[in-house]
Amino acid sequence: MNPGILRHRITIQKHSAAENEIGEKTVGYQDDYSLWARVEPASARDIERLGKTETEVSHKILIRHKAGITSSNRITFKGRIFDIVGIINAGEQNKTLSIFCVERDEDNGYDGI
Repeated sequence: MNPGILRHRITIQKHSAAENEIGEKTVGYQDDYSLWARVEPASARDIERLGKTETEVSHKILIRHKAGITSSNRITFKGRIFDIVGIINAGEQNKTLSIFCVERDEDNGYDGI
């Protein structure tokens, strides 16, 4: 793979759990690590949810192979959030990963479910 195509800096986030001041458990995400990637739009479509039309945009993110990335992680890029929906290890050779994502729209609360 030509390393020059990995020109975008992304951050992999993982689930985190903590207790707030009154002892309630809060769940969220925290940054795990950053790496170089190629981020490219794959498709866009309009979806009708609860009588409201929303646009869902999917992306393909290419990275060098990195063990441990799963659909429970998510990716941030330039202030945008991407939920991972699938990962392909090209040729099962542990050289690159193609990560298929849906861009989260905070207004519609899409959470990958």
